[in-house]
Amino acid sequence: MPLLQTKADASAWGYGFLGATTSTGNFFLISKQVLGSTSATVTFSSIPNTYKSLQIRSIARDSGSNSQDIGFAFNFNSDTGNNYTWHRLYTSEGGTITANAGSSQPANYMWGCAGGGLASNIFSASTYDIIDYASTSKNKTLRGIGGTNNNTSSANPFFGISSGLWMSTSAINSITITDYTNNFVTGSTFALYGVS
Repeated sequence: MPLLQTKADASAWGYGFLGATTSTGNFFLISKQVLGSTSATVTFSSIPNTYKSLQIRSIARDSGSNSQDIGFAFNFNSDTGNNYTWHRLYTSEGGTITANAGSSQPANYMWGCAGGGLASNIFSASTYDIIDYASTSKNKTLRGIGGTNNNTSSANPFFGISSGLWMSTSAINSITITDYTNNFVTGSTFALYGVS
């Protein structure tokens, strides 16, 4: 799929038009949560099965003291069994590129939450796509891209891409996102979109 695309491109590829906004084009806001207090988890439930794919957009920060990005754990339909496989590729200041992976895991571990040790009020921005989430004949795939930068050389700018697999043919009707180190801080925002 091209990074820059027209609506015609989007239709041909079967995904939403990246230039669309809420309630226009191919993206439809299902639910949005803005945290009024710290929380370890965010859950989207009763997800309708009427879309082709789902997209989650997050602006988040961790409550700890780490100066680099923290990961998210994604669980579907409250499944915490060892039914997930994930891969991650990420880089921080200095250009070091790291890759890691896990199989038979209790969650999909994806990048995307600014460490609380960064300068005050710095949040990460990330996007996650769940393909064919309503299918009952295939396992579910998840892909994510995100990063953090507060425009100073000492802040450990971070960029990561992730992919994951949930080894289940069940349609996804709920998603739980966990900050697997500490908590999401007040003001962290998560929005779930359906993609036609």
